[in-house]
Amino acid sequence: MLSHRKKITCLLLAALGLLGMHLLVLLHSSSFTSSSDSTQFARTALEIELELAKTVVLPYLNQESQREPFKHRTALRTTTACRQYYFLLILVSSSPANFKRRNDIRKTWADDDTARLRPRWKTAFLVAQTQIIQDSDLLIKENEDHSDLIRADYYDSYWNQTLKILMGFEWTVRYCSFSFLLKADDDVFVNVPKLISFLNAPTTQTEKLYTGRLHKKPDVQRNGKWKVSKEEYSEKNYPSHCSGFAFVLSYDVVALFVEVFEMIPYFRIDDVYVGILADKTGIIPVHNEGFEVSRENLCIPFDNTLVRHGMVDECLAEIFNRTKESK
Repeated sequence: MLSHRKKITCLLLAALGLLGMHLLVLLHSSSFTSSSDSTQFARTALEIELELAKTVVLPYLNQESQREPFKHRTALRTTTACRQYYFLLILVSSSPANFKRRNDIRKTWADDDTARLRPRWKTAFLVAQTQIIQDSDLLIKENEDHSDLIRADYYDSYWNQTLKILMGFEWTVRYCSFSFLLKADDDVFVNVPKLISFLNAPTTQTEKLYTGRLHKKPDVQRNGKWKVSKEEYSEKNYPSHCSGFAFVLSYDVVALFVEVFEMIPYFRIDDVYVGILADKTGIIPVHNEGFEVSRENLCIPFDNTLVRHGMVDECLAEIFNRTKESK
């Protein structure tokens, strides 16, 4: 065990040494740049840090013999606490530039009238940083107006959505009291009254709940958009997991996942990462037909619709209004 720890210490020292040399070079070169280049410098330094962690430390941690925890660095910047207990928290992953989508959600399924439902519930948006100064200023104003943005300390990109999972789960456990969490993307419709009814039903488990649209032990893709190398993931199949567009977890599961962040290496495909967390902690994902990926009648809710994925702008208001009319 002692020699094992020495190996980890050497690897970490090597990574820090390389990082230090890179930062010295960047600091030297930055003395010749204007103040407008400061954002680019910060971005480059962060990218170097993340890349070193991935290429030097994580491959070693992925070995079957590895059982030591690695240091989890939180990406969470927001420290604002929930003001009260919520039966249901809804966290929506959203790109910084998706101002319209967030506003459309606020005006439809997350509107004030719906939010007065009992038991209480709340919607918040997980938003990372942007290098576009104008968008950054608009995000500050947006949060002043709505107070519903959970901010990260990293720059948004397609392949760092897992970081939003990490920071979202951490925020709920650290700063909120709740019974259930719905994690969703910003291109979904949520039938909140029906979802709350489902969660309140006596047949719905209140503990160890992980439900959504189930992918049962899917093959690992070695080619194409979702390709993953054997160095990243050596198995032929991923653990069973719920599709990332929306899934529900009970409080105890969220808290358990946060506890094991330091024991389970980061994986860049977010829904697979949640499945890995579940697999390692004995949580069994359960399929729910109410989580829909509909290609026909997209704007028309079905009787059992809880969450509908793939909402285009004009459909969100229509499906919301149809849902209200059917009450």
